[in-house]
Amino acid sequence: MGKLLITKARRYLAALKRSKNKFETRETLAKELGYYPEVIADDLAQFDPMIRLDYEYDLKTLIPVLEQYVDDLAAQRKKEAPPSIRKKDTDKYDGVGDFVYKEMTIGASGLINRNVELSEKQLRILRRLINAELKQRKEED
Repeated sequence: MGKLLITKARRYLAALKRSKNKFETRETLAKELGYYPEVIADDLAQFDPMIRLDYEYDLKTLIPVLEQYVDDLAAQRKKEAPPSIRKKDTDKYDGVGDFVYKEMTIGASGLINRNVELSEKQLRILRRLINAELKQRKEED
C-alpha cells in the first residue's frame, strides 16, 4: 500500500464535505467518486484501519484528519526560491581553478579537501563559472 497522494486526498475531502448525507460510508462515497469501495478503504486505512473491516464506517469522522493531512502535504510541497547569484559573486573568482583553490582547499597548503560540502549558492556560482569558461573556449575555436 502506497502513500495517499494529495490530489486523491483532496477529492475525498471535497466529496465528504459536500455530501448531504448524515453518514458517509465507503459504498456511498464510491458511487459518488467512481472508485471501487476497496480502493477507498485501502487509501483511507492509513488514518483508521477499521475502515477495511467495518462496511458501515462513517467516513465523515475523518474530515479533520484529512484536512490536516492535506495541509501537511501542501506545506511540504512549497519550495524555497533558489539563492540568487549576482555578478559580484562570480567576480570574486578568476575562473573555475580559482574557485576550487579558494573554496575547496585546506589552508595555504593547496591540498584539496574531499570532505567539503558546497552550499547551494556555491554550486550555482561554480556552474556559472564553468559555463563562462565553456563559452570562452567555444569562442576561441
